[in-house]
Amino acid sequence: MLSMTGYGQASRSIREIHIVVEIKTINSRYLNLKIRLSKELSFLEQELRGKVRSWISRGSVDVNLEVAARRSDQYELNEGLTANYLSLRKKASLLGAEGGLNVETLLQLPGVLVPHKVNYASKNIRRSILEVVGTACEQVVDGRRLEGEVLRVDLESRIKKLSVITSQLVEQIEADRAYYSTKIRGRIKEMGLKNFQDNHRLNQEILYYTERSDISEELTRLSSHISRLRGFTEQSENLVMGRQMDFICQEMMREINTVLAKSVLVTNMELALEGKTEVDRIREQVQNVE
Repeated sequence: MLSMTGYGQASRSIREIHIVVEIKTINSRYLNLKIRLSKELSFLEQELRGKVRSWISRGSVDVNLEVAARRSDQYELNEGLTANYLSLRKKASLLGAEGGLNVETLLQLPGVLVPHKVNYASKNIRRSILEVVGTACEQVVDGRRLEGEVLRVDLESRIKKLSVITSQLVEQIEADRAYYSTKIRGRIKEMGLKNFQDNHRLNQEILYYTERSDISEELTRLSSHISRLRGFTEQSENLVMGRQMDFICQEMMREINTVLAKSVLVTNMELALEGKTEVDRIREQVQNVE
């Protein structure tokens, strides 16, 4: 089981550049991938997306890639512009302008020094960048795996508690049935209908109200959902299961709400409310699962 929250950071220096990659991931219903690149690296975006997708399947993912030139000759002289500045200095001098133009001043003029161009499309640079991204992704997945184990332990505990509550509700089914029989017979007695002899009609009334409050089908489905959910937590592989688990939680909530609506005994209501609380907590945790 993997969480959707993770962080990874990796760097590498090669002859031409220094590469730094930072990846942050948080919860999201689908894969929402955002990559921040400099203009020079924009051609790599699709390859980078493919690389990240090979590691991460779900979540909001922020990738920040930065590169810095490492050459000792990071700048070169713009010879054309320099010649133009010198030509202008000469013309200005002929027109009577005073003062000179030394090398230090010349090098500070706009555009005289230009960054040395790096061929980011070279095979070595492309490969190095993708490898650093892969290393950062691996760190993200390792972090997600550790947090996923924490989620697994918590979910297993809550699923176990919900299973116990469901079993207790099953044990209460007979008490529900006896409740309506006792209630209807008691009401007849209170009304003074001592000569009420139509047992068939009485049994029909008891059956009608008993069926209306019967929760056996809902509890059977709830038990099935609990079993499926437990199966996901017992998976040894790091599968993408968050959406399936969320759907199961929705179905469990539907069943527990129906049980609560049908319950007439205080004991059942309390158990159903406790079960609803556990389903809510389970679903909150499931929102973190990839």
